[in-house]
Amino acid sequence: MQFNSIPASNIAAVYPAVIGGGGNPLGLNTTLFVNEAVYPNYEYFSNTLVGQHYGLESDVYKFATVYFNGFTNATTRPNSLFIATYNSDEYPATIIGGDITGTSIADLKLINGSLNIVVDGVSKNVTVDLSTANSYSDAAALIGTALTLTCIYQSTTKGFVIQSGTTGEGSTISFATGTVADKLKLTQDTGAILNNHTTQDTPETAALNAIQFSSNFVNFTYADGVFDDDALKAFATWITQQNSRFKLYTWGLDPVALGQSGASFGEWAVANTSGVTPIYGTFDKTAFLCGVSGSINYQETNGRTTTAFRSQDGLVPDVTNEADAETLVKNGYSFYGAWATANDRFQFAGNGSVTGQYKWIDNFDFQVFLRTQLQLAYMNMFQAQKTIPYNDQGIATVRAYSQDPIDQGINFGGIRAGVNLSNAQKFQVNQEAGFDAASQLFAQGWALSITLPDSQTRVARESFIIKLFYTDGSSMQRLEMTATNVQ
Repeated sequence: MQFNSIPASNIAAVYPAVIGGGGNPLGLNTTLFVNEAVYPNYEYFSNTLVGQHYGLESDVYKFATVYFNGFTNATTRPNSLFIATYNSDEYPATIIGGDITGTSIADLKLINGSLNIVVDGVSKNVTVDLSTANSYSDAAALIGTALTLTCIYQSTTKGFVIQSGTTGEGSTISFATGTVADKLKLTQDTGAILNNHTTQDTPETAALNAIQFSSNFVNFTYADGVFDDDALKAFATWITQQNSRFKLYTWGLDPVALGQSGASFGEWAVANTSGVTPIYGTFDKTAFLCGVSGSINYQETNGRTTTAFRSQDGLVPDVTNEADAETLVKNGYSFYGAWATANDRFQFAGNGSVTGQYKWIDNFDFQVFLRTQLQLAYMNMFQAQKTIPYNDQGIATVRAYSQDPIDQGINFGGIRAGVNLSNAQKFQVNQEAGFDAASQLFAQGWALSITLPDSQTRVARESFIIKLFYTDGSSMQRLEMTATNVQ
């Protein structure tokens, strides 16, 4: 017998909900600037596609190979490598078509229909007939003739590339429409990419373009010939202004770096910048040091790793002389060197410093990771919590969401207890925290101060006053001792 009933959910309703796992952490990846990159910006996850796009003999492919290899005994490897173009001049707008090689020449010959592209603000509406094409290059020529534009088949990307006839600010191009646009892989849905970045770059514009594409990286570096000395200093100055969010790896074998004239880039960087790692070495050493940064496993217990003493098979040392090594360290350079004991030889990275207050690459990288993890935790907090009141409950909420990033830092080894502070450090920490934070730092490695702001700030719903202090314990990189014979 059928009964009419009021659903139980009228009284007791159970709705689905999820407590999220916390989002995606920052990857300490690298953006590499090159002249005339295949794409304006592109994220690579291995060296394989880099080799296809740039050639197996290219410096860019060799960089990617070293970079993705990380360092010996690493428990992870870099997630990705971003390659971005640096416009040394004005260039034409370009549409880079998707992979057309799935279309046979026989099928290509059947393409006949409308193709519409807006170039430099002007609509080009043409008919494309590829019935006479005997190759992809033939097809490109026919497309170019129909559009009265340059069109080529680019074997590295396996697609058609169409260029505007102008360069610079007024040069623009759109994705294609029309009955044959999808067949020619000239639409966004079929993998085409637009390059409307046509004006000459400065280091700042190039960096901002890279960040707009993705901010999931920390390191910047560049291929040979991208920056002259003035541009490199301008880039280093811009890095200094980014609140310790990005690093710049510079490189070269400038003999001035081996002297004490005060004229080397490293000495200038130490005196004037923050977040810059000058490298005395070849391009592959820059790839290696960037790869070390990207190969640190922040999930690993005691995974914290200095850049110094890291190695990779196959790298040839650039420094084999003690005097040169000492001078380079004094001048602010890192390098890949060879050291020897009485009967053994060791090849690895030397120094591992970065300009500015963090002094060392591992310190710098961890603070970026910790800050972004805290930011991610707080974004999850705002989304998950209905309100965060200006009282003890609100303070407890912020503390709770701060704890996971802090615990991860402790597990990783970026936060360490038992570090003795100087009296001056204790005074400054306690003064800023408003309580005996120095004792907490010694006992647990961190101290979190959260206080409520004034009423005006509360009415405006602005931030609590939050300060995190932590000790990282540093890491010994030089050992001296005595060996005493007691007779």
